[in-house]
Amino acid sequence: MALFGRSRTAAPAPRVEDFGFAELRGGGSRVVIVPALGGKISQMELGGRQWLWTSDVLPYATPDESASYAETADSGGYDECFPTAAACKVPTWVKGFGGVELPDHGELWSQAPSIDVRTSPDG
Repeated sequence: MALFGRSRTAAPAPRVEDFGFAELRGGGSRVVIVPALGGKISQMELGGRQWLWTSDVLPYATPDESASYAETADSGGYDECFPTAAACKVPTWVKGFGGVELPDHGELWSQAPSIDVRTSPDG
């Protein structure tokens, strides 16, 4: 696109590496977890095959509980949805929580992570 005689290019889409991740390997398996994206599992390789889909349209983005997950953050992978997958209201008969509104993708998805990685002295 040209704007006043200059060409503009879009900034590169964020990658998993831009958010930080933990990679677990064992045997022929590999899992990549991205805590800053709600604990998203972005890659899962088993038996030499990648089992998770990744969007070529929506880039990775930090979770925002006020936005619709499907429109802003469904970049693929596996997301934990606790305690619900869709925005809803807790039934009024539930003691202490009746009427509480829960966001799309649950409450934990958009929480900022706290990470503590520990390994034994021998790895």
